[in-house]
Amino acid sequence: MFKSLFIGIMPRIASPYVLHPILQHRYMIHSSHLPGVQLYGKSTQLPSFDNSPVRVDHLGGYINVKGKTKWNDITINCYQFEGITTKSLWSYFKGNHHNVRMGTDKFSNNYKHDIQIWILNPMKIPIGRWVLNDAFISALSWGDMSWDNDAVTECNLTITYDFAIYQGL
Repeated sequence: MFKSLFIGIMPRIASPYVLHPILQHRYMIHSSHLPGVQLYGKSTQLPSFDNSPVRVDHLGGYINVKGKTKWNDITINCYQFEGITTKSLWSYFKGNHHNVRMGTDKFSNNYKHDIQIWILNPMKIPIGRWVLNDAFISALSWGDMSWDNDAVTECNLTITYDFAIYQGL
């Protein structure tokens, strides 16, 4: 019985036309507050969390239980394109985060927004997405300049978010 059950399943599972590995270069970032991030987003981390186990004494020993779930920050590395990257990030920072001239910060309803990381198949069709809820830029590095290097300048964004949700499409 088991032999006949596996004969029908195995060829379908092993077929390269049915299962496509998710490749690192098949993704797209979308944000309503960061126009152009689809163009200049070079690489990104996917969401991750830590449950911080807690050790509890129990009778003559101990047991481990799940602690509070903490969603870890992600980093987005970006290419610096003329007239797009710096302009977009600076507009977001001064318009939503901080008034540079007055030295005042804005309220969270101005700078928190959802960021979506779309996972794409070989035909560039979305097959799933991560939604980072109430995300904001917690750190931004504009990159380095050097006369002895002709590589593209990159900036790094650290994104903090409340929680993430995966949605298969």
